[in-house]
Amino acid sequence: METNRKEIIFVCLANYCRSPVAEKLFQHYYPQFNFTSAGISPKHSIGMDIRSEKFLKLKKINDLHHVPKKINSTMVSNATAVICLDFFILGKLNSMFSGHHEKIKLFNFGYPNLRVYDPYTFNEKKYFEQMERIEYLCKKFDLNIFI
Repeated sequence: METNRKEIIFVCLANYCRSPVAEKLFQHYYPQFNFTSAGISPKHSIGMDIRSEKFLKLKKINDLHHVPKKINSTMVSNATAVICLDFFILGKLNSMFSGHHEKIKLFNFGYPNLRVYDPYTFNEKKYFEQMERIEYLCKKFDLNIFI
């Protein structure tokens, strides 16, 4: 990792549906930053949800390599920002890493009415709606606050 590049972590519950998509979209749109993702309680598998892979392929993103991982204190300490995909994750991370409130942010902080729900149990149409919200917020995200 280059030391002059900012490290931003996206966090959801299982690091299986939403945060890997956010990571891959941000890597695609903003290559000047380092992005990764993690979960509070990661799914014990290799890869991401097949619907997430399908969504990313439709966006012409072919780097689908992903291994779910658990967020930890070293990751949080080394990160420029920790971006939570929903309020539940925000509350959990602020509790788990109370010394790092200043870098733990809500993904939709500029768009409070546009929430990203955990789509794991959703049908494909509703699942893709959540992925489209992630992409929309990705394109609207102000990364200048981290420069």
